[in-house]
Amino acid sequence: MLGGHCELITSHRLGYLLYQSTQWRGVLVRALTNYHHYNMLVYLLLVSFLASFTIADWRFWSRTDLSPPRLNITVPADPAVEPGFIFVAPYAGFQEGSYGPQQPGAYIFRDNGDLVWSSVGYLAGWIANFQVSTWKGQQVLRAFEGINDHSHGRMYGKHSILNDHYQVIKVVRAGSHRLNSAHEFRVLDSGTVLVETPVPTLADLTRWGGDKDQKWIVSNGFQGIFILF
Repeated sequence: MLGGHCELITSHRLGYLLYQSTQWRGVLVRALTNYHHYNMLVYLLLVSFLASFTIADWRFWSRTDLSPPRLNITVPADPAVEPGFIFVAPYAGFQEGSYGPQQPGAYIFRDNGDLVWSSVGYLAGWIANFQVSTWKGQQVLRAFEGINDHSHGRMYGKHSILNDHYQVIKVVRAGSHRLNSAHEFRVLDSGTVLVETPVPTLADLTRWGGDKDQKWIVSNGFQGIFILF
């Protein structure tokens, strides 16, 4: 699935790639043997030296707009666990004073904490339920993107399916003007996907301690949506 994943390049990685490049290695050799290229050599060395100070470990030359969360993996997985990828979609808490990542969204990390992919620029809004699904016989990524109205227990948004180039190839919304929930998204063999649909319902809550202003509950249901094509 992740065969076409992007590689985010740190400053140290950039220096290594420049050294490995035949073209840049040739420039360095000529600079050492040709006095007129001396200034070029000084410039390259200066840029490489300053990069380690001006670019933090988690700032990427290939995507300077990214500020992803940093994983601090202190307890590695059990040796019986196969190497793979870590899927996360962190966001700030709901309580006042809570905090979260500078760029909430969906992220794919390697087991050692290296960033593979960020949803910044691909998905928008509040991102949740980010994982791999199988659709039309192929592994795909999918995530909910939208708005979370946590105080009322409602979500406004859609489920997006991305291919192995991280392009959105299908958007799934509930029918009959129902709201989508981020919690459930299951693709069936028939080409139908099951999604959870929260339904606000009037109810008398006084017997459970509710006051006169508390008149609604959210009762969740499901919809089956055909998405084969």
